[in-house]
Amino acid sequence: MTVHYGSAKGAWPFNMNVSKMKNSVFKLLRYGISGASATFTHISLLYLFTDICRIYYLVATSMAFVCAFFVSFSLQKYWTFRDKDNTKVKKQLGLFLFIAITNLCLNALGMKTMVDFVGVNHLISQAIVSLGIAAWSFFAYSFIFKAK
Repeated sequence: MTVHYGSAKGAWPFNMNVSKMKNSVFKLLRYGISGASATFTHISLLYLFTDICRIYYLVATSMAFVCAFFVSFSLQKYWTFRDKDNTKVKKQLGLFLFIAITNLCLNALGMKTMVDFVGVNHLISQAIVSLGIAAWSFFAYSFIFKAK
């Protein structure tokens, strides 16, 4: 069987041109960097609030979560998905918060299932659950933030 690589319908890879594929790869990289930045923000502020400011850890992690939430929202909206439209920010913030709360619930459910019912180590379980949540979130965010 001969495979032809060209501009004809059905060409490699699955009718996606190289430019679109490159843009998709870079979008995924931006998504990962944005998520890592929000995580770094959360952990850094948690350290600052607990160890330096001596704030109770549950209050401190809540404060850090709120800050990291806004870092994540801003980076995902403006950098990852390149959505510059500010007319829908309130609606997008609400949907983003809904996804964050949904992810919290999915994380707890996934951890409970993997650790207690399947018997996987809690750290390995968290890594697996986090990857699943990150994948679902990427698609959910792509519907919230539509670049023009």
